Amino acid sequence: MKAAERPVVHGLTVPEEPPQLTYRPGDASRPYPRTADISSLVTFLESSSGRDPSVLEHCFAFVCPQLAPVLARYAARRPTARPAVERWLRRHRLVAVRGLIPIAVGPDSAEQRACAGALRELDKTHPGVVLAAAESSFPTAIGALAALLDTTTVTSPSPDASAGTPAKAAGDDRASAIALMQQIERWRDEGKKARMVRGITELAAMPADAGLPLLALLGRDARYDVSHKARWLFGGVARDWGLSFDDLEDMVAPKLEEEGWAPLGERIALHQAHRLERAMIAGRRFPATSFARAIEHPLLRALYGGLVWSAELDARPRCFTIGARGLVDEAGGEMRSAPSEVFLPHPATFPDDDAVEPLRRIARDRCLSPPFPQLTRPVVRLWGSERADTRTRRFEGRQAPGSVVKEALAAAGWEPSGQPLGPVRELRFDCPPYGLVICVDPGMPWHRPGSRVRTISHVQVIGGATLGDIDPRLLSEALAPFLSFTP
Repeated sequence: MKAAERPVVHGLTVPEEPPQLTYRPGDASRPYPRTADISSLVTFLESSSGRDPSVLEHCFAFVCPQLAPVLARYAARRPTARPAVERWLRRHRLVAVRGLIPIAVGPDSAEQRACAGALRELDKTHPGVVLAAAESSFPTAIGALAALLDTTTVTSPSPDASAGTPAKAAGDDRASAIALMQQIERWRDEGKKARMVRGITELAAMPADAGLPLLALLGRDARYDVSHKARWLFGGVARDWGLSFDDLEDMVAPKLEEEGWAPLGERIALHQAHRLERAMIAGRRFPATSFARAIEHPLLRALYGGLVWSAELDARPRCFTIGARGLVDEAGGEMRSAPSEVFLPHPATFPDDDAVEPLRRIARDRCLSPPFPQLTRPVVRLWGSERADTRTRRFEGRQAPGSVVKEALAAAGWEPSGQPLGPVRELRFDCPPYGLVICVDPGMPWHRPGSRVRTISHVQVIGGATLGDIDPRLLSEALAPFLSFTP
């Protein structure tokens, strides 16, 4: 469905959702709809059987944004159902707020008051989740939501709803998700692929702020057989929410001081550092809202604060860093104008090392501790005659043991051309819409390259382009490993 065709509620375009809700298996003895749309669920809740709290629980097998206002309205009419509805809203808060926001900022009505009350409860138990969802899906509603959350008296939660504290429940969810992820990795090592795939699917069905961070972790850092399935499921959630893969990863980045994350603290921090490095290599631009939200996040602020950033201000690039009280410009003063978007400068985009030196001086003077080599990384820049060529001969004849060649090239993103079943002689590096190809002589078994010396025979562009057509960041990252090989 195109954006123009999506439903509009109170002037806000509702993100695209599937027409039907997926049922998650439960007690098959109960009379409830297995596959339903919103209208059938409303009818079900309004029926006489819907007054039975045990039957109401069966509606919670369905998860989608449009169900949230239905449940909020139902809880407002039937106070006895409020504890169960509040548990569903807290468990699926990242999904629920996207269904509540369009109605909560609309004209005054019983439905609007019910949705607004549900948002206030979520904002009180999970501060920031409502405005974070608004920034990604309903940016025009941020002002109305801020007024709704800040100026309206918040009703106290019911005793039943507060009996188990949200922090403890969230900690239990995280502990369960971590245990499941560790079991998935054991199944992978034991070769139990069917169980592994089933476990990844179960992880994706857990509460979003417990399961999604770990799904992203598996999708980026685990072996291919795990990462492919995890990335596919995580990407599906991102599409359903109207976000990019990176934006959703930003939204669900864990706060390590929260209960439950301690066992994976080092791994999560390393994963977030790798994400930042990939963002620099890809030239990702961070919108002002996403950047501001990130530097309020304890872990992300610590990582972002060790780097030098750039922004286009007054029609020219300006560098800045993150200080204790805000953004600090090149001269050491506070930045007066807020940039609309920011990015991480890569040294390969500068004409020479002399142009990078001012940024290095800023990093030294401010004692920055980057989470990865930003301004001191090895860089390959094209010579004038190479820009119009499809092949660089600079690295031809360079040699290294097979294990060193494989480790260095795989870390940089080189992959075998075709299936690595036999000796691999040709490797490819993707630089969309083009690519680079190298030949290794003699070919080497990809999974057991051994110590035999291999020689780089040539580096060539494919896709009808020249070396000068390739993004300098990607070209430098692809060619930098050859600098460590013996000429």
